[in-house]
Amino acid sequence: KLRSSILKAYEAVNISPAKLDDVMENLKLVIPEYVEDDKISSAVLGDLVEKALIQVGDFDVAKAFILYRWKAHCDKPQEDKK
Repeated sequence: KLRSSILKAYEAVNISPAKLDDVMENLKLVIPEYVEDDKISSAVLGDLVEKALIQVGDFDVAKAFILYRWKAHCDKPQEDKK
């Protein structure tokens, strides 16, 4: 599911996902540091994806991912934002 979400960000800006495997490898290395009780928050995971995209130099993809997250946050009902 995570890979699919990142791929959609690449598609949104019409950039080849040539570095997608590098992004996923980066995430595999850092995600375990943030897992507690076999869980990771979606906010933390999103932050890690953004950082991984930036680390591989796909800045436009990172921006698209950030904007998608912001829109999803703004579209949530008010009580879900707490």
